[in-house]
Amino acid sequence: MSIAYGHQMIAWADRYFLYWFKGGDNPRSSKVYGSEHASRERVGWLRHLLAWGIGSLFLLAMIWWIGDTERTAAFSNLIRVWGIILGIDFIISFSYSLWPRKMPVEKLK
Repeated sequence: MSIAYGHQMIAWADRYFLYWFKGGDNPRSSKVYGSEHASRERVGWLRHLLAWGIGSLFLLAMIWWIGDTERTAAFSNLIRVWGIILGIDFIISFSYSLWPRKMPVEKLK
């Protein structure tokens, strides 16, 4: 998770720290729409894929190291469930490429 999301999480924390304690801009007011939002969603999914790949490699290495499928069933199930979640995230993230998020009517005025 740190490899895939580390920089992004630190930047998020910095923005909110500036807002809460230093009187900076509200991070919630900088929402994006249209193709820019779709692009961010796709990049987010690729980060999720990277985290899943690294995590799965570590879990597979532990499964191999232990060598007992009964004792490592929880690891195998975790890879499978996380893979299902990754698939759902793919559908949601890439759906914004087909149906982009539209700007609310009150912001158009």
